[in-house]
Amino acid sequence: GKGGDLYWLRGGSVLHAFYDISTDLSRVALANYLCDLAADLTVEESDENEGEILLRMLLNSLHVIFAGTKPLPLVKAVFELRAISLMGYRPDLSGCHVCKQTYPENAYLEVLNGHLICADCQTRLNRQFGREAERENSGAGRPVVPVSASVLAALRYILSAPDKKIFSFALKDAEEERGLERATETFLIHQLEKEYDTLRFYRTVAH
Repeated sequence: GKGGDLYWLRGGSVLHAFYDISTDLSRVALANYLCDLAADLTVEESDENEGEILLRMLLNSLHVIFAGTKPLPLVKAVFELRAISLMGYRPDLSGCHVCKQTYPENAYLEVLNGHLICADCQTRLNRQFGREAERENSGAGRPVVPVSASVLAALRYILSAPDKKIFSFALKDAEEERGLERATETFLIHQLEKEYDTLRFYRTVAH
């Protein structure tokens, strides 16, 4: 109703309640990080269509966070990899960059160039280059992240799935989920050469 220049609210109904997320600091932290990342990438990206895709993906990801239907590390990994790939930083996960093996049991993601290298080839490289390669494998020089066969399958699914089905997969346990999260986060950070305060905060409250 209206009285003078004032409007009075006589009633209302809840369309969507966010009470659950407000009581879960990890969810709030992740939502803040994804919004921060999306805003940053949208500024960098000049293509209007890709900006719209990124926004839809953000809204979809926030909905999954609110609903609590998927583990947070999985939601985070999906958004990170899809978003960074949309911006043109798509890793090549088709097979080992050296021997071309398509389904290695264990492999590594080289996060600077986005190449996959199987564990056998990585071992041979370590032997070839000796201590220098060992230092690279531990994080100095050319950083790599280990990926199991199931994590590699999840990474490939994220890159290839239709937008409406990007969350339609699961990993067998929390360790695999953290392995997926480590791979996407490390790749994203090295491609953008930037860290986010909201990501640091999420790390402090997650798990």
